[in-house]
Amino acid sequence: PDRIGVVHDIARIVAKHDGSISASRMVKMDGDFAVATKVSVPGERASHMDLELRATLRGLQVSSQIVRDEEILDAPYQGEVLCVCPKDSPGLLLQLTSVLVEQGLSILSLDTEVRPTTAGGKGFLMLARVGAITPIEETKLRARLAELAGGPGKMITRFRLLAGRDSMSPGSAAESETDWRLLPASGQLPELAKAAFPNNLL
Repeated sequence: PDRIGVVHDIARIVAKHDGSISASRMVKMDGDFAVATKVSVPGERASHMDLELRATLRGLQVSSQIVRDEEILDAPYQGEVLCVCPKDSPGLLLQLTSVLVEQGLSILSLDTEVRPTTAGGKGFLMLARVGAITPIEETKLRARLAELAGGPGKMITRFRLLAGRDSMSPGSAAESETDWRLLPASGQLPELAKAAFPNNLL
């Protein structure tokens, strides 16, 4: 469960042991809170820091893993896949991720949410950052996403290339340069999505 001061406690203990938080990701769902952090700390102090974190955060689930300081290269070809479905239904995420796997894409980050719609029901939103070590076949990916869009619920799907623009197929530049990312008050979502979701929820 969430409580006030969790992030502060983590930052304080890491600093106490001469460590540095190089990356973190936090999410809150209902009454639960989760945080993942990447910490750099002198090797001789890592175990002591781990013990103090566990003692201070007693009652919370704490998991840690010691890894070597190795450089992890980003996927040279990256893009974003947006999905807006005004009517949520079982299996939407399965359908979308099946297409990504089929196209040889790794999911680098994923945000999904079910939100109320203007019609009184619930809609599904997804924004995924994907990557590959070889050029992304945009034409094939867009075609497969379009097939999903033609199914029940009038799903809206979009793909935008973020890195590896040398692999872009002819005619894809205009759509790729459009900032349609799913952000609060973005004003860039297609008309169907705007009509389905209240303005204060997008």
